[in-house]
Amino acid sequence: MWRGRPALPRPGPPGAPRVPRRRPGPTGCPGRPPPRQPARRAGAQRGRRGTSGPGRGWRRSIRLPRGGPLRGRPWQPTANWPKRPPARAPPGAFPGRGPSPPAAYAPLPGWPRRPAPPRSGAGPRPAGRAGHAPGGRPSAQGEGLYPLGAAPIQRKAHHGDIVVQAGWAVKGRVARQSAWPEPGLLEAPSLRTIMHIRWSLAKPFRRHGKERAMRAMLVHGPRDVRLGEMPRPEPGPGEVLVRVKAVGICGSDVHNYLYGEIGGVTIQQPLVLGHESAGVIEALGPGVTGLQVGTRVAVDPSISCGRCEFCLEGDPHVCLQNRFFGVYPTHGAFREYLAHRADLVFPLPEGMSFDEGALLEPMGIASYVTGLAGIRLGDRVAVLGAGPIGLLSIRLARLAGAGEVIASDLVVERLGAARRMGADMAWNAASEDVVARIMDHTRRRGVDVVIEAAGAPETVEQAMEIAKPGGTVVIVGIPAEDRMTFRPSVPRRKGLTVKFDRRMKHTYPRCIGLVEAGRVDLRPLATHHFPLERLQDAFDLVIARKDGVLKAIIEV
Repeated sequence: MWRGRPALPRPGPPGAPRVPRRRPGPTGCPGRPPPRQPARRAGAQRGRRGTSGPGRGWRRSIRLPRGGPLRGRPWQPTANWPKRPPARAPPGAFPGRGPSPPAAYAPLPGWPRRPAPPRSGAGPRPAGRAGHAPGGRPSAQGEGLYPLGAAPIQRKAHHGDIVVQAGWAVKGRVARQSAWPEPGLLEAPSLRTIMHIRWSLAKPFRRHGKERAMRAMLVHGPRDVRLGEMPRPEPGPGEVLVRVKAVGICGSDVHNYLYGEIGGVTIQQPLVLGHESAGVIEALGPGVTGLQVGTRVAVDPSISCGRCEFCLEGDPHVCLQNRFFGVYPTHGAFREYLAHRADLVFPLPEGMSFDEGALLEPMGIASYVTGLAGIRLGDRVAVLGAGPIGLLSIRLARLAGAGEVIASDLVVERLGAARRMGADMAWNAASEDVVARIMDHTRRRGVDVVIEAAGAPETVEQAMEIAKPGGTVVIVGIPAEDRMTFRPSVPRRKGLTVKFDRRMKHTYPRCIGLVEAGRVDLRPLATHHFPLERLQDAFDLVIARKDGVLKAIIEV
């Protein structure tokens, strides 16, 4: 234990020569009486070689860095040497603790003596069995030592460090501590104790400390969203840890906020909403390749199993085991960190903002809807509902070759946005008969494709009315009630093809390419920004549809 350890200078009075401190041998240091040993009961096991104890080892004061002494580099203790050695208490200064400490630890002549403050309470310390402390451990009363008690190691913050009070180690455990420690200083543990501190104290402190908690907005019931804390997730095999930067509020989030359910799935416990998200990779899980820490990414919120019949056929969005952010019981993105599969995060090009990264999700919905509609060159397309998905459907329908695009909405500000996204005509459904206007405009023919993106009960029947015979209707909007009604005679007589959108699949790379090429501008859609704590204010603004809001972005 002592082999190879350098001799440590022992401090002395001013002007006195510095004498190297040597290990006390079996008979003590030269010129000093041998240290007294505690009385041993018959059959007691002797201490192991290298274990700190009376007459063995040396003591000094250290401060251990946060994270443990052996984390990523050889341990180099920061010296915080005492200005003087521990003072030797006069006989009888501490009733019930035995005589003064061993002579091996006595100060040099001429040094001032300062005993430690007496313990609380009066009277002698209660004794247990003969030669034992009250707890049944070997007593050290013969040496002026006392059992460490219920708190052998204490943690306390000190200038950003983890400060550890350690005594003598027995088989890797701190078992006893000197009765006269230097106030405010720490005793240097043995190497065995250092390893105990590293694995038994520092690591659990880092794992379960407050720095591992994160903020999150949780929905506890209809219109009841609260700021709380959650454990910070750790990336597992094949996962990455994403520091969330921006999250958009979607219509499905509004449904969960207003009613506490969506599509028949009811929130049964506090849930984090939000699925339109982008952020920065903070850590990589085991086995992750092709990604780096610090990469800015967009997050695909749909998690499929990848093994079932539908996933293997290329339709992961209809996987029977599919999980989706913000749909109970899967937590969403209105939080500071999330751990996600590495194959479901997509790096953002240089110059693309986090707002645009979050808006790639509604753009993916619009891209998938455009593909479902089968728009051909020169087709007439009507989009009912000019929210973010409706506006992006207008733009992508124009890029797909639509000859004419007609839009309708109840909010006047959104009609102007529809024209800027490429609509030829935009009519106010609150003041005009949209069905009559479109049928008159097309000379009773109707349009080739109708995209219903409003989610209102009346818009589904309007879509059937304005579609041409043999046309296509794609239902995107989600009604407030899990019910939809229309007259079946109209689509049957016209021979319409009615399709329902189920989220999206394989759209992120295409959407990123369109935005990077400048074919789609997502920036005008992000009209309002809120901090995480004001999520409820953002919900209320989106529900009221005031102030020209299109997409409210939560900045985490």
